[in-house]
Amino acid sequence: HGFKRTNLVIDFLWSMQTGFREKGIAMEAPHFQSGDIADYATWQKVFQGHFRENVDTVVTHSMWARAVIEYILECQKKIKRLVMVAPSATSTSTSVSNFYDQLSHKISDISGLVDERVVISSMDDAGREWKATEFAEQTDAVHIEFRGWYRHFNIAECPFIYDIVLNGVERI
Repeated sequence: HGFKRTNLVIDFLWSMQTGFREKGIAMEAPHFQSGDIADYATWQKVFQGHFRENVDTVVTHSMWARAVIEYILECQKKIKRLVMVAPSATSTSTSVSNFYDQLSHKISDISGLVDERVVISSMDDAGREWKATEFAEQTDAVHIEFRGWYRHFNIAECPFIYDIVLNGVERI
């Protein structure tokens, strides 16, 4: 999702891109606004530039999961797999609550457009532990919950994400 370009986030994205490239998969990682200044209209324009007809799998992080679902429902895009890392259906802080207020579709409606929905989260994502569980229930997604020092996202999650993208959750 939107981020301030810290080394941790850049390393996570570059590691994911490198790992996918090594497996023969092209990955696009557009830069979004930081969550505290995000507005859906800006994200919508980014989606329009990257969400082509041949996209079959989308990997999201945090509030981007909710924004992608809004876009999929709004445009009636059909995709094979949606992998959502540390998602949440509602704001976890007042600094991003305006963003969530801009979204009108119910996330539970996504099942008709996305064949496989997967939520990945960490039990030690402080203050957000229950958000991913709630999101998985509302989207009827398979929920994979990690134990360990993964927090809100971590490079260590990348191998699991690669496996899900390449093989689907049932084959892991």
